[in-house]
Amino acid sequence: MIACLDWSGAGEGSSSGRGGGKKSRGGAKGGKTSLKGGKIPPKGANSQPKDVAAVPDGDGALAPPMFVIPAGAPLPEAHRPALTDRAVQEVFARKRAAREKRIAEIVATAEKEGRPAERIIAAILHDAEHAPHSTNRRQLAEIGVECPPPGAIALPEADVTTALWRVIYGLAHLGIFLTGTDHLDDRQFLGVLCSRILEEEIRDVPPSRDMSEFIDLTPCRPDQPDGLTGPFDAEDDGDDGDAGELARRGCSVVVARDALLPRPSRGAI
Repeated sequence: MIACLDWSGAGEGSSSGRGGGKKSRGGAKGGKTSLKGGKIPPKGANSQPKDVAAVPDGDGALAPPMFVIPAGAPLPEAHRPALTDRAVQEVFARKRAAREKRIAEIVATAEKEGRPAERIIAAILHDAEHAPHSTNRRQLAEIGVECPPPGAIALPEADVTTALWRVIYGLAHLGIFLTGTDHLDDRQFLGVLCSRILEEEIRDVPPSRDMSEFIDLTPCRPDQPDGLTGPFDAEDDGDDGDAGELARRGCSVVVARDALLPRPSRGAI
């Protein structure tokens, strides 16, 4: 399991790290920030996938990045947070205000002590070392997304898919996007999310238009168990897509889900 950050570097001076620990979920190393096969649009691209619907991000310039839903994906309206759009934005606005206040304090302290006082440096320092600790589970609960507890998923089969997509869309509201999931059925995928990803301690940094996080669950190759040349490796230029990549890693497609997962809308940045 590998996570990376895609940062535009523009806008309100967001830092390039969302709390430090998320850069290397599962112990992956390296600073690679693009996925193989062109799954993620290039930074600054002013286009979005065909046949997608944009999910509005609420009022105000500080709203989180909009995300797009490919045609054929479960309707986000049926899997939305329990809070209203405005209430969700108010949660994020409070966190942004607290973050801005603390960043200003870091800048003021640096100026007083005669140290470099660039805001971008202060933002990175804040997000990596001073932002409060949280988990994605707690972040989701704050916007009204209920997640199953860690451990075996005890939900009836009919409820598993609904719960899974509620978590997927909830993470998209937080600016977190998933890939490499086609080898997991819905119950397995929900179990990985609820027992591992949602439980990891992170820094609580509010979503930003300037930054998205991508978590890749593609299994590592048997000959590269540390993931160093895992899903971000570009050594294979074939065009057989996710199915071919899974086959090379000794896996098979269980659910054709990756093509339906939400992605950030680059045109909105």
